[in-house]
Amino acid sequence: MKVKIGFDYLFAGLSFYLYQEKDGKKYLVKPVDLVLQELPHDHFTPVDSTIKLSGYESDEFLKSLAEELDRMGVKTDSDFKIKGLLEAKEKHLQDMRRIVFERNKK
Repeated sequence: MKVKIGFDYLFAGLSFYLYQEKDGKKYLVKPVDLVLQELPHDHFTPVDSTIKLSGYESDEFLKSLAEELDRMGVKTDSDFKIKGLLEAKEKHLQDMRRIVFERNKK
């Protein structure tokens, strides 16, 4: 199962397309209405999940979703942390180069 995300200009929002490629053909998941239901107040009443995927399908779906989100420029908190760490390391390397090269000039 894979996902594609596109901007719907008429709706002024995002459109999600779930599809699968099998036997040289593409199959698109039928549109669904997202209907909210109130959750039971207790933690013992079972509730159905919105989407169930097998192990293989879920791996493929999550990878596809991550690629689409990246393509659309969506960044997570961990992306910003990684960027900050890389910037800090680059600054540290620049400082170290300056120290080493200044010593070698004397």
